[in-house]
Amino acid sequence: MHHKRSKKLQVAPNKNAQSLLILPTRLHQQVNISIKRELTRLDNRLAWRLYKLLFRSLIMLQLRPNCECCDKDLPPDAAAVICSFECTFCPECANGVLAGSCPNCGGHFSPRPVRPSHLLDKYPASSERIVKAP
Repeated sequence: MHHKRSKKLQVAPNKNAQSLLILPTRLHQQVNISIKRELTRLDNRLAWRLYKLLFRSLIMLQLRPNCECCDKDLPPDAAAVICSFECTFCPECANGVLAGSCPNCGGHFSPRPVRPSHLLDKYPASSERIVKAP
């Protein structure tokens, strides 16, 4: 009986794979931990940037540029009133036509805070004009 000899497959050595096999298991764990820590740091930085963006856009008052009733211009330092939903009105409309009650939600008005002028560059007032005649 004649048996055929199978030829052995010769694979080119992979230096990266060999070096990984040579490294002790403990070193692998340390490398993995270092990589995880760095990824966590990057995630934390990204999360902080995202938080700051959300804080600026969602938490801060918009300081809308006009009265929603008469469309009078209301610069950031002008006297204005807002409701809890940030509907913005000039004092004349709030006390006159609207009789101290928001036509949109029925809530009461509070004086709109004034943003300090040195912070307006970093945190600008809104430019979106909203007009809802009563």
